[in-house]
Amino acid sequence: MAYILLGADNKVLQEGIQQKLQAEKKEPCETKLYDFDNVSYYVVVDKDDRSRMTVSLQCPNWNVLKSQGSEDWIRKKLGDYVKTVTDDGVNFEIPLGDEKSAERAESVGNAFSKLRVYALGGPLYQYCKALEEKKALKDVFEVKFRPDTYMWICPGGDRLTVVFSLEFPISADRIIVNQVLTGFVEVRKQREFSNTPVIAYSRIPPLELKNAKIPTYDKTAFLGYFSILLLPEHIKEGKLETAVENVIGFRAYLTYHIKCAKAFFPFSNACSSQNNVASVEQSPI
Repeated sequence: MAYILLGADNKVLQEGIQQKLQAEKKEPCETKLYDFDNVSYYVVVDKDDRSRMTVSLQCPNWNVLKSQGSEDWIRKKLGDYVKTVTDDGVNFEIPLGDEKSAERAESVGNAFSKLRVYALGGPLYQYCKALEEKKALKDVFEVKFRPDTYMWICPGGDRLTVVFSLEFPISADRIIVNQVLTGFVEVRKQREFSNTPVIAYSRIPPLELKNAKIPTYDKTAFLGYFSILLLPEHIKEGKLETAVENVIGFRAYLTYHIKCAKAFFPFSNACSSQNNVASVEQSPI
């Protein structure tokens, strides 16, 4: 099975913003866009006021994420456009009427394209910055990343471990993901990948979670814990943001490959032949 590395950018949001800024005639619009990990955007150009575009971010558990680095990272990247920050998300305002709109279209579109990473990855960015600056952090950060996934960020001196706990209620999904995660572990053992982050996959909680409160899982759906160990060498020389993008994109990566595998392999037929018919319900993005 071949794997594809997903980019961190949302091309639909990026191109939509860019086109609105470049358009000679500003047309009204009202669009809701959905991203991975239950993140969504609401983009509006009001028919009565076409001089500005508003973009609203809706993010699960934003009330937890915003105070742990996500609001700060969004303001660092998009501060010129932030209008309000609420307990549910962030509202942005992008001017459309000035003469430089078309000139800055590409840069603004690119900046907004990674909004999901800024929103979900703020805490990890904060912890990675502390690791880069050799600041001691002791507290473990925990968040329900999405309804079927918890994430912990565990500092440990000169290292940082990110742990995901994973649930997949659909049996075919568990088969695919187990194959993907096992492949990750096997590839990491190869010499040419010895400098990449150390990873582990287990049914039992890793030692980093010994003092953490472990949630109650659906025993049928629960697949296990996937850990990613980051060292200073993984975030130095401008690699910090890329590391955050890749780790935060991990759960979306699994979802994407579940969809791809189901498109190419007849899992329903295979399961039916074993009297274990998989549900045709599609797992959520």
